[in-house]
Amino acid sequence: FRSTVFGEIANTAYEGDIKNMGDKIIINNIPDVSISSYTIGQSLNYQVPAPSKIELTIDTAKYFGVNISDVLEYQAQPKLMDMFTNDAAKQMAIAIDRDVLLNSFNDGDAANKGATAGLLSGSVNLGTDSAPVVLTSTNIIPLITGMASVLDEQNVPEEDRWIVITPHVRNILMQSPLAQAYVTGDSQSILRNGKIGTIDSFTIYVSNLLPTAQA
Repeated sequence: FRSTVFGEIANTAYEGDIKNMGDKIIINNIPDVSISSYTIGQSLNYQVPAPSKIELTIDTAKYFGVNISDVLEYQAQPKLMDMFTNDAAKQMAIAIDRDVLLNSFNDGDAANKGATAGLLSGSVNLGTDSAPVVLTSTNIIPLITGMASVLDEQNVPEEDRWIVITPHVRNILMQSPLAQAYVTGDSQSILRNGKIGTIDSFTIYVSNLLPTAQA
C-alpha cells in the first residue's frame, strides 16, 4: 500500500488523553535559555525556564464501518473481518497522511519560504506560487542544503529535521551524482515508512500523497 510517513515525522510528546472529539492536548515547546557574560567573583542570576505551550483541540476525526449482511458467508470465512479491518487500517493511515501533509505545508515561518528565504541572509530562493523553482538533478542538492541553511539561521537544531518529497522528486534526486554519495540506507523498507535515507541534516521521506505542484 502507499507509504505513510505521519508516524515518523509527528511530535507525539504531549500531555493529555485523546478519547473523544473536542478533547484538548498540550504540546510543550523547548524554552530558550539566556546566555550571559561572566565576570570572576560575580553572583549568578538564575533563570527559571518556562516552556511555551501549544494547546491543540482535537477537531478532526475519521472512521470506517464494515457491514457483512450474510452471516453464513462470514461464518464460512472466519478471516473475512480481519481482511476488512486490516485494509481499513491501512486506508486510515493513508487518509491521515493526506490530511496532515496537505494542510500543513503552508504553515512555515515567513522567513523560511519564498524567493528570499533566510532570516538573516534572505539569500535562499525556495520559490513562490507565481515563480516556483523547477527542480533538476543539478539544483536539487543545492536546494536541500539551502533549506538546511534557512533552518540554521533560525537556530533550529539539526536533530529530527526531515523532508517529505514525491516519487517524481525522488527520481530527480537519485539522478544527482552527489545524492548517490549522500543518501544512506535504512533497515526498514520504504513501503513501511517512506524513508529513503539522509541528506545533509535531513531525513528524506517519500510520499505519493503530496500534490505534485507542491513537490
